[in-house]
Amino acid sequence: MVNKIHAMLALAASATIGAGVLMAVEPGQGLDNHTQREAVPPPGPGSTATPEEQAHTDQLIGQQLNAISQDPNTAPDKLFVLNSAIDSMDEVRLSRTIQDRTTDEQVKNLAAKMITDHEALNLKLAQTAQELGVTLPQTLPSMKNQEAIIFAALPAKTIDQQYLADMNAGHAKAIACFEAASTLSQNPRVRQLATDTLPTLHEHRRMVQQVAQSMGINFRQENEAMPAGAQLQGNEQNTNSSNTKSDSPANNPDQTLHTPDKGGR
Repeated sequence: MVNKIHAMLALAASATIGAGVLMAVEPGQGLDNHTQREAVPPPGPGSTATPEEQAHTDQLIGQQLNAISQDPNTAPDKLFVLNSAIDSMDEVRLSRTIQDRTTDEQVKNLAAKMITDHEALNLKLAQTAQELGVTLPQTLPSMKNQEAIIFAALPAKTIDQQYLADMNAGHAKAIACFEAASTLSQNPRVRQLATDTLPTLHEHRRMVQQVAQSMGINFRQENEAMPAGAQLQGNEQNTNSSNTKSDSPANNPDQTLHTPDKGGR
């Protein structure tokens, strides 16, 4: 069991540390379902945070991570829900930004799908977080806010490509984390949430790859391994140069130059 906990903790913590704020609910202050839904609204896009709110969110991160670490049995599930909610909030915001900037109908429709599905996921994560005693942040951390500002300022000719790249990478990471949670989570609610969400995440990644392919961008498909000996495009020259060097006697001590002796033998 200890190994499973450590594995889950490592996967959950691989998300950006400082992705949000975690606060424990006082014991005995449980809420009924109706009150929970009102008390814990779904995470918003996080774009209206004041500098003071942003600083407060970031300041609490270290304190809360330290508090989580005090109970290794519940830490992986709490980190998983927290990080998943932060990433899902971020995808909603990026998708809203691309809807305003893109002129490509395929990208616009993809962004609309992401917004609808991830807002629904945010609701489920908020309800699960409440059961775990976790209050999800309503603003994104400063690092993600700065990334969003940079993204929004990208030139029109590259912003679609960057959005697709971000969605492809983000869903690859999410699939790995949700698959781990569906197997390793010690909490039945978390395990069920992860299992139920995986089909949607796989669908999202396939949609991203299909839109990208129609634009001449070829991401590696799901379950497609890089063949042995494959190399990244653009590295062929360096690889050939490396092979040439490795074949020379100076770089291969096992290779000996054979020259005829003076006698012609």
